[in-house]
Amino acid sequence: GIGAALGLKDQIGGDADGDITAIARNDGHISFDGKLKTSRGYVRIENVRQPTAMDVEFSAQILPDADAMPDRAEVSFSATADSFTVKSLQPVAIRSIRDPQKLEAQARLQVHSDGRAFWKQFGPLLKVFNMSTPLEETLAGELVVGGSPGRLKLQLEGMLQSQKDPPAPIRLSIKSQYDGTALGEATGQPFVTFDVHLKSAQDKSLDSCLAGEATRSKTQQIIDLPRYQALGDLGVLNMLNARFGEYVRVFLGPEYSVSGFFSQSGQSKLVQNLGADGKVSSQQLSFSTELKLSQFKLRGKPIRA
Repeated sequence: GIGAALGLKDQIGGDADGDITAIARNDGHISFDGKLKTSRGYVRIENVRQPTAMDVEFSAQILPDADAMPDRAEVSFSATADSFTVKSLQPVAIRSIRDPQKLEAQARLQVHSDGRAFWKQFGPLLKVFNMSTPLEETLAGELVVGGSPGRLKLQLEGMLQSQKDPPAPIRLSIKSQYDGTALGEATGQPFVTFDVHLKSAQDKSLDSCLAGEATRSKTQQIIDLPRYQALGDLGVLNMLNARFGEYVRVFLGPEYSVSGFFSQSGQSKLVQNLGADGKVSSQQLSFSTELKLSQFKLRGKPIRA
């Protein structure tokens, strides 16, 4: 079984069928090619046995530097299970593997998940984390990673749709940049910036965006969210609560509904003071927001103090 082969008996189990070819040369060049299919596969977490059958195809190369140490990697792969698919649309290229300040990557991945099937497949494990109610949503998207040495850019474009009527698709866009030099040298310059945009795909019922950055100096780490904006139809909150309210709920509870229109803006900042060992010794959080409501109505049972 898989667990016995990896020295993890009773933690990982099942059978694996595959064809894997590995070649290692004296100059440090290593290549792997193969297909792997698990049948009756499972992992055991907190005495819960979770099926994890999956089909994987991959081709990888690890390329050495002048000292025959791992320096670059190129990987193509696809992983398919009953509830999700992840595959590379072009080879994933990683350079300067051993130096985060010079790390460089190029990748284009396609992602698709089926929430209803995911909860069916991973229900026992999710129940351990008190997530027994399924999120019946599909997510389809594309992740692109690029940049220059020490600087990575990430962009995720996706569509989230309910598996119940109406599907009410929501567009998700995330853009982020990472600067390994700024993090390593702790100059106080941003080492991470990000921009998140969430928008209704069929109408103007929801349009929200959030931008922020993280900086680090020798004495402080700051997570700054200088811009949050959202506007739309308050009725969209009823829809979001129906879809995600088991885990994240906006407003009072399932017995209430709202109507009208809203516009909100805000900002926040988390300042973490660092000790001589680089660990957080204290922190301060500040935030402000402005919310405007029009034609607001709240329906439900009376609210009592």
